[in-house]
Amino acid sequence: MKKRLLFIALCIVGIMSLSACGKNETIAKTETKDEMTILNPIKSVTDDLAVKCDAGKCSELYYYDYKMGGIVCACGQKNCSHNLEEYEKGKNHCDAVVESLAYFPFVYNDRLYFIVDAQDGFSLWSCKRDGTDKTKEVKLDFTLNTGSEGVRYKDKIYVSSREEFYEMVDENNEDLVGAIAEVYEIDLSKKTVKQLTNFGKRADAVCAGIQMFNEKLIVSYECREKTCKEAGFGTMEKYFEWLQSDQYDYQEDYKKNGIKKLKYAYDLKSEKMEFFDIGFQSNFKGYQGIENLEGAYTVLCCKNDTVYYLEPLIGEYSLYSYNIKTKERKKLFSSFINMETVSDDIIYITSMEMDEITKNEVAPSVDLKQPPKYYSFDLNKGELKEEHFGEEGKVFYVIDRNEKGLLVNETDFDENCQLYDEHDIREIEM
Repeated sequence: MKKRLLFIALCIVGIMSLSACGKNETIAKTETKDEMTILNPIKSVTDDLAVKCDAGKCSELYYYDYKMGGIVCACGQKNCSHNLEEYEKGKNHCDAVVESLAYFPFVYNDRLYFIVDAQDGFSLWSCKRDGTDKTKEVKLDFTLNTGSEGVRYKDKIYVSSREEFYEMVDENNEDLVGAIAEVYEIDLSKKTVKQLTNFGKRADAVCAGIQMFNEKLIVSYECREKTCKEAGFGTMEKYFEWLQSDQYDYQEDYKKNGIKKLKYAYDLKSEKMEFFDIGFQSNFKGYQGIENLEGAYTVLCCKNDTVYYLEPLIGEYSLYSYNIKTKERKKLFSSFINMETVSDDIIYITSMEMDEITKNEVAPSVDLKQPPKYYSFDLNKGELKEEHFGEEGKVFYVIDRNEKGLLVNETDFDENCQLYDEHDIREIEM
């Protein structure tokens, strides 16, 4: 069997510098309700449903229904076990099951949509909330990027592609020598697909996320201009050896490979694209003096001419605001790890501190002697306040806010506290 060595410059270097920061999944609802939905590869949040899917050989669609106050499989059959293993063995015919990998589930016009990865490629499907009436809406003529967020705005969704090209380096190994990453628009009403960007082929490339700001798509584009051979490393295997050695140097890596992390703004009205510049300069020492890293941050949300973004560093995870008109930048919050969710113009923060004993390690740990703290930042009032809904021995990650209070994922506060089961959902009254 051929051994395939993958290389995504932004991810590998990101792991080296951000390994202690945890993951950040943004679920933002700062536009008019029902207008916009952030599309995570496995989940999304609308005004009355938190939709998710479990992907495997087969996928299962389910959601948390606020009115019913619990998890509901997208199946209306009576006496159905909704068990994926039983379905695969032919013991049930659960309507919540999709017989392929399913991604980007969301609800629009009272139908459940999802993108399927089948033998004939990717396609957008829809069904009723009870899983019946599964309908193939449109065939996608590109390879879907299933590792980055997209966005739904009104009756269109915006996702990205990633096509890879390989070359044999010896009898058993092949290296990635090229990639194409573009942004596409899928019209839910017209059932059409349209390519919006033309970044072209690079040695490696990925659209690391798509956000919405004043009817403009904010695209995080990260690429590597040179292959390992062109950069002087020979093969990926040799590059990886150097990457993990004591001789590794950010300056040499980024300059030799031509690594870029940029942000672009695509205007949906004029259909024109330009650099999205907020005057960002990274506080990470390894990045100092390196060009083309103006987009080395994560956009959380945008509101009232202000961009709210994150800069994760080892030992410090910071939330900033930047006003596009006044060019005023503010540091709003910082801690060792903080995970944010945006719902109804409020940023909810789950914060944890670092165990000082581990501060010099490659991946410092959470201080389990200091319980998690919770904060909210009101985008309209510009106010940060501490919330008091914690529970001893538990950590909560906010999913959404509804009329009753907060919908959260919960897990034990231990060495694995940054990991949680998507099915472990509860409501907290506020």
